[in-house]
Amino acid sequence: MATETHEDFSEPILPGKGASDYERYLRTDDLLALQKTPEEQSHPDELLFQTVHQSSELWLKLGTTEVARATEHIKAGELGAALRLLHRASLCLQFIVRQLDMLEQMSPWEYQTIRRVLGHGSGFDSPGFREVRRVTPSLGEAFERIIGDQVVGTQGTPVEVLGKMIHHNFFPALWRARNQLTARAKDEEADESEVPGHGL
Repeated sequence: MATETHEDFSEPILPGKGASDYERYLRTDDLLALQKTPEEQSHPDELLFQTVHQSSELWLKLGTTEVARATEHIKAGELGAALRLLHRASLCLQFIVRQLDMLEQMSPWEYQTIRRVLGHGSGFDSPGFREVRRVTPSLGEAFERIIGDQVVGTQGTPVEVLGKMIHHNFFPALWRARNQLTARAKDEEADESEVPGHGL
């Protein structure tokens, strides 16, 4: 009679560091070592600051990857697949914006304490946002090629005619009045700023 063998699911089978397959697959040892230790922190809120920004980079990595994949689907005419991926990318950006609320839990003084140890660091240096700037033009080009030249738009209107209509102003008198109001508001604002004591 054959002896039954039972797999021990408490033991990891994947290669790598970590006490469980969960930890090994997600590389949690490496991930959770990326933040400063309490001994290295200039302020305890550095953990909050790093967590928000590091997770933002992960969401940006996912979002830009999905935009690049969506671009290829658009080029292949697979619009359903592209829309699904673009929805994912949009959610990534929403998550990033929402988690910025966490930074509002820091006081200005706490932020300035952390700011001193950032060196020349700035959000402008974000690799994720650099990647956004890289992948989005290709997406736009692929989308405009869907319509293309010499294509008939809605109700049978050629795209070239639609393009020319964008530059045609209806109700020009209203546009002139709007521009005059804008100019007048700017003039009044400039006059007020020249009044002694204004803005005190």
